[in-house]
Amino acid sequence: MTVILLVLLWNTFQIWLVSGVVSRVDKYNLGSVEEMGQVVGDVKMFAEDLNEIRRFLLLPERQYGLGEEGMGEEGAAEQEPTNAVALYAFLDGLKKERAVEQNRSAAQPIFDAFLAREDLSATLEQVALSLGERADLQVKLLDQAAKNADGTANENFGLPLFSLVFSPEENLFRLQSALGDQQFKDYTAENFGAEVLAYLTGNAAAARQKKVQDVLAAQQALEEAARRETEMLEDRKQELHDLVSDPAFVDTLTGLGLKVAAEPRQEINKQIYDVLDEGGRVKFSLALEVSSGMIKVLRDNQEIDLKSFLEETGSKKKPW
Repeated sequence: MTVILLVLLWNTFQIWLVSGVVSRVDKYNLGSVEEMGQVVGDVKMFAEDLNEIRRFLLLPERQYGLGEEGMGEEGAAEQEPTNAVALYAFLDGLKKERAVEQNRSAAQPIFDAFLAREDLSATLEQVALSLGERADLQVKLLDQAAKNADGTANENFGLPLFSLVFSPEENLFRLQSALGDQQFKDYTAENFGAEVLAYLTGNAAAARQKKVQDVLAAQQALEEAARRETEMLEDRKQELHDLVSDPAFVDTLTGLGLKVAAEPRQEINKQIYDVLDEGGRVKFSLALEVSSGMIKVLRDNQEIDLKSFLEETGSKKKPW
C-alpha cells in the first residue's frame, strides 16, 4: 500500500512538472501569436493605404494575400508582375503619345505666327541674323556678321548662331546657342514672340563671341593634345634607342654573334631596329608601334609585346 502511494505521489509530481512546462510554452506561443497578429494587422493597414493610392491613380485595386488563402499558388502568383500591369504600362505610353501630338498641334500655329511676324526680318537684320533651314517646328538662325567684334573675319559666317526648337515632350520652346538653352515654357502667352526677339537682340553679340571663344578653345585643345602626343612619341623613340644602344645589350648580342643595324628603318606605324647575324640576315627586330607606344619584338612573322617576356610565355599579337 505504501509503495502504491509513493508511486502515485511521484506520478503526480511528474505531471505537475510537465504541466508547468506546457503552461510556459502556451504563454510563449500566445505572445508570438499576438505579435504576429499585430504584424498582420499592420500589413493589412498598409495594403489598404496602397489601394487608396491606386484608386487615386485610377488603377484597379489589388487583393493582397494575407490570409491562408493568399499563401497558396494563387497568392504567390499575385506577387509576380501581371499582364494587367503591362497593359496599364502600354496605356500610359498611349497617353504620353497623345500628349505629345496635342502639344505639337498647339505649338504649330504659334510657331507659324512667329515666323510670319512683320518685325521679324527687321529685328534679325539688326543683329546680323537671317532665317535658315526650317523643319518640324524648328528653325535655324544664321550668323550674317562678316566680322567679329575685334575686326577679324567671322569664320562662323553663314553658320547657325541660334536654333529655335520646340520640344513636344517637355511642351516648351527653347533657343539653343553657344550660351546654352533659353527656355520659353509659356509659349501660348501673347508676348511669346516678342520675348524671343528680345532675347535675340540682347544676346546675339554675346553668343557670337562665345562661339568664337569655343572654337578657339577647341583649336588650342587639339594643338595641346598633338603637342603632348608628339612629346610622348619622341620619348618612346628615345627609350627604344637607349635600349638598343645599351652597352650590356650590345655585349650580349655580340656574344650571340649578332648586332643591331646602324640606323632604324621606318614602316607604316612603326620604327624598327633590325638585329642581324654575321651574314647580315635579320634574326629579329625591336620595333616601336607609333599608335600605341608599345615596344615589340618582331620574329617569325609575329609581333610580341616586349613586356610579355616578363611572364612565362610571350603573348603573340598578330602576323606582320
